[in-house]
Amino acid sequence: MIEKYIQIRTKVPIDSDGTVFKEFNANEKFRRQDISTMLKLLPLIAKYELDFLPKIVDYNEKGYRYEFVDGKTLKEEIDNGILKLTQKMILEMKIAMDDIWKRFYEISIENKDDELFSGNRFLYHGDPWLGNAIWNDDTKELKFIDIDSLSIAEFVPLTQLNNMFFQHLETLLMTQNKDTVTLGTWL
Repeated sequence: MIEKYIQIRTKVPIDSDGTVFKEFNANEKFRRQDISTMLKLLPLIAKYELDFLPKIVDYNEKGYRYEFVDGKTLKEEIDNGILKLTQKMILEMKIAMDDIWKRFYEISIENKDDELFSGNRFLYHGDPWLGNAIWNDDTKELKFIDIDSLSIAEFVPLTQLNNMFFQHLETLLMTQNKDTVTLGTWL
């Protein structure tokens, strides 16, 4: 039997039931993060069954279990030549990302009286890079696979987060064809 795993900083096994257990102290992020906050955030996220995040199956003070998301990340697909970016595809990803932001906003407003949100805090994904995202070009669905990067804060660095994702995609689009003219862009 071939062991299935995902690579984070270390190999994390995919169990026979198709779930992954991620320890809170498995990487630097969780050593710095308040586990008690995650224990409050995970049930909230699980309650909403968001289709753009892995489904949370269980959690405790040691970590959390989620359903493995099958597919390759955008980074893997681009690096391995599987995915050839188009402007249409990037615009479709932008529309999907806007829907994700809208849902995070709605959840924040719905839960404004919850101590996690303190009335003026907002839920967001703090690490939207190509290695944390799976794109399904057939369904036009974007999925973030890194639950660890969910955050709640008063200040959400929208420009930085947007640029992390789309600036990278645009640069890759413009450089995948060496003869592409970049007039009208800042590249």
